[in-house]
Amino acid sequence: MMAMPEIEAQNKHEIRAVWVTTNWGLDWPTSPATDRQGIQEQKKELIDILDSIQSLNMNTVLFQVRLRGDVIYPSAYEPWNYIMSGKSGRSPGYDPLAFAIEACHERGLECHAWIVCIPLGSDRQIKAHGKNSVVTKHKSICKKLNGEWYLDPGHPQTEEYLATIVKEIVYNYSIDGIHLDYIRYPDRPAKFPDSDTFKKYARKGETRDEWREQNITRIVYRIYDEIKKIKPEVTVSSSPLGKYNDLPHFPSQGWSGRESVYQNAIQWIEDGKQDFIAPMLYFKEQAFFPFLFDWIKKKKNCRIVCGIGLYRMQADKGDWSLSDITRQISIGRKLGTDGQSFFRLKHILENTKQITDQLYIDFYVHPALLPPLNKDSANVHSPVIEQVSLSADSAIIVWNRVPGAKGYVVYGSNCYPVNTSEGANIQYVGFNDTTFISRKPCTAYAVSAFDKFRRESKPSQWYETEGTLSLIVDKNDRKLRLEEKDNNYTEIILYQEGFIEVYRGKYSTETLLPELPEGSYILALKPVTGKIKRYVLTIE
Repeated sequence: MMAMPEIEAQNKHEIRAVWVTTNWGLDWPTSPATDRQGIQEQKKELIDILDSIQSLNMNTVLFQVRLRGDVIYPSAYEPWNYIMSGKSGRSPGYDPLAFAIEACHERGLECHAWIVCIPLGSDRQIKAHGKNSVVTKHKSICKKLNGEWYLDPGHPQTEEYLATIVKEIVYNYSIDGIHLDYIRYPDRPAKFPDSDTFKKYARKGETRDEWREQNITRIVYRIYDEIKKIKPEVTVSSSPLGKYNDLPHFPSQGWSGRESVYQNAIQWIEDGKQDFIAPMLYFKEQAFFPFLFDWIKKKKNCRIVCGIGLYRMQADKGDWSLSDITRQISIGRKLGTDGQSFFRLKHILENTKQITDQLYIDFYVHPALLPPLNKDSANVHSPVIEQVSLSADSAIIVWNRVPGAKGYVVYGSNCYPVNTSEGANIQYVGFNDTTFISRKPCTAYAVSAFDKFRRESKPSQWYETEGTLSLIVDKNDRKLRLEEKDNNYTEIILYQEGFIEVYRGKYSTETLLPELPEGSYILALKPVTGKIKRYVLTIE
């Protein structure tokens, strides 16, 4: 059996994303919706996909909504892509984006709208849309290269147009993120026919390379600013080429973001205009690890999510081994990535070379929280654990719904209080439910809420006690008053996290405790003979 790389301990916060490709129906849908039954089949197929993603403890779906100048939601600006209904410009009879968002949220998954920015498609695609195509309606901002149409990044109206497309989505949908793809010049940009716009709009003394780089940067900044004005909690991300530029000892071999297609993504990071970057690092070894480490060194307050090319395991795409992929995940974690993003979903669903098994067994054993968008304190209260019902093989945890909470986290452990900084203790992350059935029953649980910026509240703690007594002690008074009348007790013992003893004294119905920090403790009453009774004690 092949030796597997050493696996890093699971992070509490990690972006675990997958691109769901709708272009040509590569991942979804497999058939058009032409009637009510077709609609239900498309919905069922997407639900099955999301169930699979959820079962792997992933947390982010990059859902392709803009393909090549057309979309898969009702838009005032661009026509329907043919893939949904079988005909360009025709609605499938429902709103796939609204359905996808709702279905994702039901499963504790964030849904990010994946937008292909600059390409508009071939002549055939443009012709299929007729008078509703972007080229027909906005010819002045479109350019043709090698039989394909593109928006012209150098025309000021391109920035305005793309911002309008994004704003329509952010205003109309409870989307969690906007993901910008192909936010760059086309391949072989030396032949891109933009001499007229360069001559008209470039500043005096500006080279064409400088001008092109600024064009892409300006579009990115405009989109980011427009989103944050509408909904600051929406995550803004992009997937630039995997290599930012040449490194001193590792050349990019003529294919890097800044040098080849004018993506200065490090500048975007430095100026705070991206929440995470998912560089498309679909290479091996020396073409992968040095360039990934370069991104991590320069990430500042931005998150770096390692784009991993699962398609490279196909025989005709490189025939990579399973260990080629798992090594990238494992070493990427050690280097300091903030997560992984997989292209394509197909290989997870098909368990290509057992990649899905490996993710579940070694990498995504527990759910993970998404990193908060800022370092401010959470704007939500802690949940109240209303009930915990234990049995031999399960536990049911019930808590209250917290106003303003986007979702909840359940932790489980056999130590009290539960260490909520430890990712391995996470049992559940979700948006809507206030009940969780644990198949790994523990003696202690904690529940927290998180707000729309993914910031987590303080947890509420629960411990399986022999009694039903719940005690609260005022930290200023410090008097512990007990109603236990049984003179059989001899000692009072107080424990904190990990059952570290912080107080031991003679049993009394009224005890003056030492000065202790606020929080939850375990109070143990020790009898002369028989079983110790333990209770939850809160000092506040």
